[in-house]
Amino acid sequence: MTSRTRMAGFTLVEVMVGLALLAMLMTVILSAIRIGTGIWTRAEFQADDLDAMTAVQNLLRRTIESAQPAFASSKPADQSILFAGGPATLRLVAPMPGSNNLGSWTLLTLHLVQDGKDKALTLSWDEAGRSHQDWLLDQVTELDLSYFGAALASTAPQWSKQWARADRLPALIRLHIVRSPAWPVWPDLIAATPVNANATCLSDSAGKDCRRITR
Repeated sequence: MTSRTRMAGFTLVEVMVGLALLAMLMTVILSAIRIGTGIWTRAEFQADDLDAMTAVQNLLRRTIESAQPAFASSKPADQSILFAGGPATLRLVAPMPGSNNLGSWTLLTLHLVQDGKDKALTLSWDEAGRSHQDWLLDQVTELDLSYFGAALASTAPQWSKQWARADRLPALIRLHIVRSPAWPVWPDLIAATPVNANATCLSDSAGKDCRRITR
Protein backbone atom coordinates (compact mmCIF):
# COMPACT_ATOMS: atom_id res chain seq x y z
CA MET A 1 0.00 0.00 0.00
CA THR A 2 1.28 3.41 -0.90
CA SER A 3 0.66 6.51 1.23
CA ARG A 4 0.49 10.09 0.03
CA THR A 5 2.14 12.78 2.13
CA ARG A 6 0.40 16.15 1.94
CA MET A 7 2.83 19.04 1.27
CA ALA A 8 2.59 21.90 3.81
CA GLY A 9 2.12 25.37 2.26
CA PHE A 10 -0.20 28.30 1.61
CA THR A 11 -2.92 28.56 -0.88
CA LEU A 12 -3.09 31.46 -3.30
CA VAL A 13 -5.94 33.00 -1.30
CA GLU A 14 -3.93 32.84 1.92
CA VAL A 15 -0.94 34.47 0.24
CA MET A 16 -3.09 37.30 -1.12
CA VAL A 17 -4.72 37.88 2.28
CA GLY A 18 -1.29 37.95 3.94
CA LEU A 19 0.04 40.46 1.40
CA ALA A 20 -3.02 42.66 1.91
CA LEU A 21 -2.55 42.61 5.70
CA LEU A 22 1.15 43.40 5.30
CA ALA A 23 0.36 46.33 3.03
CA MET A 24 -2.15 47.68 5.54
CA LEU A 25 0.41 47.31 8.33
CA MET A 26 3.06 49.15 6.32
CA THR A 27 0.59 51.95 5.58
CA VAL A 28 -0.15 52.35 9.28
CA ILE A 29 3.59 52.35 10.13
CA LEU A 30 4.41 54.94 7.46
CA SER A 31 1.53 57.15 8.59
CA ALA A 32 2.75 56.94 12.17
CA ILE A 33 6.28 57.87 11.05
CA ARG A 34 4.99 60.87 9.07
CA ILE A 35 2.91 62.06 12.03
CA GLY A 36 5.82 61.62 14.42
CA THR A 37 8.18 63.46 12.07
CA GLY A 38 5.68 66.31 11.74
CA ILE A 39 5.27 66.59 15.50
CA TRP A 40 9.05 66.58 15.99
CA THR A 41 9.53 69.24 13.30
CA ARG A 42 6.84 71.48 14.79
CA ALA A 43 8.35 71.05 18.25
CA GLU A 44 11.79 72.06 16.96
CA PHE A 45 10.22 74.96 15.04
CA GLN A 46 8.47 76.22 18.17
CA ALA A 47 11.61 75.76 20.26
CA ASP A 48 13.66 77.78 17.76
CA ASP A 49 10.99 80.48 17.70
CA LEU A 50 10.92 80.59 21.50
CA ASP A 51 14.71 81.02 21.55
CA ALA A 52 14.49 83.81 18.97
CA MET A 53 11.65 85.46 20.88
CA THR A 54 13.59 85.38 24.14
CA ALA A 55 16.78 86.72 22.56
CA VAL A 56 15.08 89.58 20.71
CA GLN A 57 12.91 90.59 23.64
CA ASN A 58 15.90 90.56 26.00
CA LEU A 59 17.87 92.76 23.60
CA LEU A 60 15.00 95.22 23.20
CA ARG A 61 14.33 95.31 26.93
CA ARG A 62 17.99 96.02 27.72
CA THR A 63 18.11 98.72 25.06
CA ILE A 64 15.02 100.51 26.38
CA GLU A 65 16.02 100.16 30.02
CA SER A 66 19.45 101.65 29.26
CA ALA A 67 18.11 104.56 27.17
CA GLN A 68 19.70 107.91 28.01
CA PRO A 69 18.09 111.38 27.85
CA ALA A 70 21.03 112.79 25.89
CA PHE A 71 20.59 116.35 24.73
CA ALA A 72 20.01 116.93 21.04
CA SER A 73 22.09 120.11 21.10
CA SER A 74 25.09 121.48 22.93
CA LYS A 75 23.27 124.80 23.50
CA PRO A 76 22.38 125.16 27.21
CA ALA A 77 19.03 126.77 26.39
CA ASP A 78 17.91 123.78 24.32
CA GLN A 79 16.37 121.18 26.64
CA SER A 80 15.20 118.79 23.91
CA ILE A 81 16.59 115.25 24.01
CA LEU A 82 17.43 112.74 21.31
CA PHE A 83 14.29 110.61 21.41
CA ALA A 84 11.57 110.08 18.83
CA GLY A 85 8.72 107.69 19.44
CA GLY A 86 6.30 106.98 16.63
CA PRO A 87 3.69 104.26 16.06
CA ALA A 88 6.12 102.08 14.07
CA THR A 89 9.56 103.66 14.60
CA LEU A 90 11.61 104.25 17.74
CA ARG A 91 14.80 106.36 17.97
CA LEU A 92 16.71 106.61 21.22
CA VAL A 93 20.20 106.96 22.63
CA ALA A 94 21.59 103.89 24.37
CA PRO A 95 24.91 102.06 24.71
CA MET A 96 26.14 100.22 21.64
CA PRO A 97 24.23 96.94 21.08
CA GLY A 98 26.11 93.93 22.40
CA SER A 99 28.33 96.02 24.68
CA ASN A 100 26.62 94.91 27.91
CA ASN A 101 25.66 98.56 28.52
CA LEU A 102 29.33 99.56 28.63
CA GLY A 103 29.70 100.84 25.07
CA SER A 104 29.58 104.38 23.78
CA TRP A 105 26.25 106.14 23.53
CA THR A 106 24.71 105.55 20.13
CA LEU A 107 21.60 106.85 18.40
CA LEU A 108 19.62 103.68 17.60
CA THR A 109 16.60 103.30 15.33
CA LEU A 110 14.16 100.39 15.63
CA HIS A 111 11.94 99.95 12.59
CA LEU A 112 10.74 97.59 9.87
CA VAL A 113 12.41 97.22 6.48
CA GLN A 114 11.12 95.46 3.40
CA ASP A 115 12.51 91.94 2.94
CA GLY A 116 11.12 90.61 -0.31
CA LYS A 117 7.43 89.99 0.20
CA ASP A 118 7.84 90.22 3.97
CA LYS A 119 9.31 92.72 6.42
CA ALA A 120 12.11 92.42 8.95
CA LEU A 121 12.56 94.06 12.34
CA THR A 122 15.91 95.87 12.37
CA LEU A 123 18.04 97.98 14.68
CA SER A 124 20.11 100.61 12.83
CA TRP A 125 22.86 103.00 13.90
CA ASP A 126 25.82 104.95 12.59
CA GLU A 127 29.37 104.46 13.83
CA ALA A 128 32.51 106.21 12.60
CA GLY A 129 30.69 107.44 9.51
CA ARG A 130 29.41 103.98 8.60
CA SER A 131 25.82 102.77 8.74
CA HIS A 132 25.05 99.51 10.52
CA GLN A 133 21.87 97.47 10.44
CA ASP A 134 21.21 94.48 12.66
CA TRP A 135 18.36 92.23 11.49
CA LEU A 136 16.56 91.04 14.61
CA LEU A 137 13.54 89.21 13.25
CA ASP A 138 12.20 88.21 9.84
CA GLN A 139 8.66 87.62 8.55
CA VAL A 140 7.23 90.47 10.62
CA THR A 141 3.92 91.87 9.44
CA GLU A 142 3.36 94.57 12.05
CA LEU A 143 5.28 96.64 14.61
CA ASP A 144 3.00 98.62 16.91
CA LEU A 145 4.64 100.93 19.47
CA SER A 146 2.97 102.72 22.40
CA TYR A 147 4.31 105.09 25.03
CA PHE A 148 3.17 105.73 28.60
CA GLY A 149 3.79 109.01 30.33
CA ALA A 150 2.58 112.56 30.80
CA ALA A 151 2.49 114.56 27.58
CA LEU A 152 2.77 117.71 29.68
CA ALA A 153 3.94 118.30 33.22
CA SER A 154 0.39 119.25 34.19
CA THR A 155 -1.38 116.24 32.64
CA ALA A 156 -1.91 112.71 33.90
CA PRO A 157 0.18 109.93 32.32
CA GLN A 158 -1.52 107.80 29.68
CA TRP A 159 -0.75 105.52 26.75
CA SER A 160 -0.32 107.11 23.33
CA LYS A 161 0.89 106.06 19.88
CA GLN A 162 3.19 109.06 19.55
CA TRP A 163 5.56 110.53 22.13
CA ALA A 164 5.44 114.29 21.69
CA ARG A 165 7.31 115.48 24.76
CA ALA A 166 10.76 116.66 23.69
CA ASP A 167 12.39 117.11 27.10
CA ARG A 168 11.64 113.80 28.79
CA LEU A 169 11.60 110.08 28.12
CA PRO A 170 8.32 108.17 28.41
CA ALA A 171 7.99 106.06 31.53
CA LEU A 172 7.11 102.87 29.61
CA ILE A 173 7.37 101.65 26.04
CA ARG A 174 5.19 98.83 24.75
CA LEU A 175 6.09 96.81 21.65
CA HIS A 176 3.48 94.72 19.86
CA ILE A 177 5.04 92.49 17.20
CA VAL A 178 3.00 90.42 14.74
CA ARG A 179 4.64 87.81 12.54
CA SER A 180 3.29 85.81 9.62
CA PRO A 181 0.50 83.30 10.47
CA ALA A 182 2.96 80.38 10.41
CA TRP A 183 4.62 81.71 13.58
CA PRO A 184 3.27 81.57 17.13
CA VAL A 185 1.80 84.71 18.67
CA TRP A 186 4.33 86.92 20.42
CA PRO A 187 3.43 88.45 23.79
CA ASP A 188 3.69 92.22 24.10
CA LEU A 189 6.90 93.59 25.56
CA ILE A 190 6.60 96.43 28.10
CA ALA A 191 9.87 97.95 29.29
CA ALA A 192 10.59 100.88 31.60
CA THR A 193 13.00 103.66 30.69
CA PRO A 194 15.22 105.50 33.20
CA VAL A 195 12.68 108.33 33.03
CA ASN A 196 13.95 109.95 36.22
CA ALA A 197 17.52 110.29 34.93
CA ASN A 198 18.82 113.82 35.32
CA ALA A 199 19.21 115.13 31.80
CA THR A 200 20.82 118.38 32.96
CA CYS A 201 23.84 116.68 34.55
CA LEU A 202 24.89 113.33 33.11
CA SER A 203 28.14 111.54 33.84
CA ASP A 204 30.47 110.73 31.00
CA SER A 205 31.35 107.13 30.09
CA ALA A 206 34.14 107.07 32.68
CA GLY A 207 31.80 108.31 35.40
CA LYS A 208 34.29 110.97 36.56
CA ASP A 209 32.66 114.09 35.21
CA CYS A 210 29.27 115.75 35.30
CA ARG A 211 28.60 117.79 32.22
CA ARG A 212 26.14 118.44 29.45
CA ILE A 213 26.30 115.41 27.16
CA THR A 214 24.77 115.37 23.71
CA ARG A 215 25.87 111.89 22.66
